[in-house]
Amino acid sequence: MINGRKLSFLEFLSDIRLIITSPARRFDLIKERGAVWGSLILLVVPIYFGFSYMGGVYFDREPFPGYSFIPPLVTAAIAVYLKLFFIHIIARMFRPQESPEQGRGTLADLFVVFGYTGVPGLLMIILALIAFLLVPQEIAYLMRNFKAVTLSVMVSLGIVFFIWNLILVILALRAVYRIRDFKVVIPYLVGSLLVAVPAVASFLIVAPARVDLQYVQPIVAQRIVRILASDPSSTLSPNTKVEIHIDRLAYQLRSPKRFELVIISPKTQQVQRDRPRGSLVVGARSILSWDSENCLVGRVVGLPGDAVELAGGALRINGQEWEEPYVTAEHQSADSLPMRTLGPSEYLVLPENRQLIARIQDELVVPRDRILGRLPHNRWPLGWWSMNPATFLEARRRP
Repeated sequence: MINGRKLSFLEFLSDIRLIITSPARRFDLIKERGAVWGSLILLVVPIYFGFSYMGGVYFDREPFPGYSFIPPLVTAAIAVYLKLFFIHIIARMFRPQESPEQGRGTLADLFVVFGYTGVPGLLMIILALIAFLLVPQEIAYLMRNFKAVTLSVMVSLGIVFFIWNLILVILALRAVYRIRDFKVVIPYLVGSLLVAVPAVASFLIVAPARVDLQYVQPIVAQRIVRILASDPSSTLSPNTKVEIHIDRLAYQLRSPKRFELVIISPKTQQVQRDRPRGSLVVGARSILSWDSENCLVGRVVGLPGDAVELAGGALRINGQEWEEPYVTAEHQSADSLPMRTLGPSEYLVLPENRQLIARIQDELVVPRDRILGRLPHNRWPLGWWSMNPATFLEARRRP
């Protein structure tokens, strides 16, 4: 028995290696040792990066240094705790009559071992990141020209990693609760499903949506565009979609600010024209209220009561000309818009790709109830890597 509840970094690496080669015996040793930090890292870190967009919720800039790292961490910690709590509750129901040598099988024991069941998923993420960073155009080429074969390989690998993960989950739960036979799978499956119940509440704060890549191409980094574009060497397909997240919390508590990036619901007639036959679109005010395939993205340049115009691509607000350094050279346009004084609940929202203005002029003046929320785009923790650096530049008045 290893005592003292201590775990060195080398032992942590050894745990990961032996979980791959001889997991059953290693789970027993990890549980007996009782050191939790290695398992917590494996549990929280992947989820943390998955929730990295939460670092930009509500605030358009950090209220204090380091704020952007806190919301993803808190969200990941809550998600991990709820998942393991539900698994623990279900596992206790299926646990056999205990004897002294079998132990009680506590939630703390589950935290100690369960993180190591994520080793397959961690390896898959690392392999995907390596491929994404080293050969992005080759991956795009395979997806474009050999899509069926590439997807088949990806699905096959996903199944292999899922089965591997499930085997490790079974061994981990057996080490903690001594559950046998098929019953060991039930706590994991049911507990994981139960997490979806409180997760629905997160849609009140952040919700996903899919938009045309051409609207966010100036915002995201070129490495992302190379993967998502149907053909990186030519014009983007109008059917190329990208998933974004909508910060719904901000505009529940305040009004949109000038130069914030916002997500807009499409006009009703556009949705009716473009949506697939048989699809359902409901009103824009409820939680799951928009057609997520038809949202628009743009930057607020005019607030209610402003007199706004574009003169040869130059923005003027109330007679004052503004520089917009976030509009990059390849997305600038010399299009003009006549001066318009906005109504009490109207906003002028321009796309970052100003070359789209001529096509969507009837979409530029937006009533307040069509603004669904902000586009979180803080530089940290991962914005510096996934977004165009120009996105973080701020507009300024011309002297």
